Amino acid sequence: MKIIIYTQIKNEQKEILLEQIVQNTGMVPVMVFDLDGLFQMLKTKISGEYTIVFQIACQSELETLRNNEIRLFNTRFIIILPCDDEDMSLSALSLQPKYLCCPDHGYEDVGRVLNKMNRVK
Repeated sequence: MKIIIYTQIKNEQKEILLEQIVQNTGMVPVMVFDLDGLFQMLKTKISGEYTIVFQIACQSELETLRNNEIRLFNTRFIIILPCDDEDMSLSALSLQPKYLCCPDHGYEDVGRVLNKMNRVK
């Protein structure tokens, strides 16, 4: 399994997320900083399983993801929201992620979920 992290380049939490993923899975993810680049990468990926971790910064970013939901066909992904907002959570759940969370207590849970996803396949 390969891991791709989508996040904003200015997101100060991205390094903490990266550290937790590496620590829990032993894998070094690829980081992508814009959705167009991510979708282009998905379009060219032919072999191997991969999981995407979306570190969403705002409602408009989540809406862009929802508008491009068809491009996520057959992809396993996790969504990390910036806060525990009921509307954003419901919107994110409509995408049917494997895991949805807010970083209130760090990212250890994300690393553990990815590790389990890697073992289950």
